[in-house]
Amino acid sequence: MDLEKEINRSGFPLQIAIETMIGRNRKPNDWRVIYSEHAWENDKGESGFIDLILELDGATFVLVIECKRVLETTWLFLNREGVKKERRHAKVWLSNYVNEQFKTFDWVDITPAPYTTECEYCVAPGQDNKSAPMLERIAASLIASTEAFAKEEYPLFPKVFQRRFYFNVIVTTAKLNVCTFDPSSISLVDGTIDGVVFHEVPHLRFRKQLQTAPIEKEISGHSFSYSSFSRAKENTVFVVNAEHLNSFLRSLDVGVIRGIL
Repeated sequence: MDLEKEINRSGFPLQIAIETMIGRNRKPNDWRVIYSEHAWENDKGESGFIDLILELDGATFVLVIECKRVLETTWLFLNREGVKKERRHAKVWLSNYVNEQFKTFDWVDITPAPYTTECEYCVAPGQDNKSAPMLERIAASLIASTEAFAKEEYPLFPKVFQRRFYFNVIVTTAKLNVCTFDPSSISLVDGTIDGVVFHEVPHLRFRKQLQTAPIEKEISGHSFSYSSFSRAKENTVFVVNAEHLNSFLRSLDVGVIRGIL
């Protein structure tokens, strides 16, 4: 048995490489690793381990990271409009403690930089079409772990923290390609597209209904809306190519947030 090959088949070397690159020492205005292989469990009985949790100096921004090592693979992303439109909207968890109570302790929509393409579909070459989509499974578990970790930190407010933004991030060795096309050109005979153009990107937003539980507050207190109910079940996962993680960290910024703080 080739023991080194067995080690390299796992995702642990990538996780260790990222932890080594970022480091655990607190540096002014920089990121550091605060946990690796951090155990989590929620009230639904789901549990697991978070690969890495990063914190920006100042403790306001947290990245909950899932490392996904794949071999010589490109993930293909597309959205229903068939365009590569860049945007800043994203859903993150916010714990905001004001005047001895939580003003916000939930998922919220904000507009963090950097601008990236937002997509809702991912094609992973070689994936079994009969199994659940790979990225959706990883993303849903990541979101559950982020929420569980945020709730785990509840007792630390306000003695340690006042405000924390928690971001969902997948870091992968896969190349990331966004596909552009004309939706009206899709064949209704065989469901195929002609004339697809591929654009390699360093990172992007993957957004869709990744939370399965209905959001009750969306149907209480005001009239029901299909769009608001749909958006309430959506979440955002940043997908970042590992080679571009440093540039992503340098560019991440929530800017000015109004209304929820």
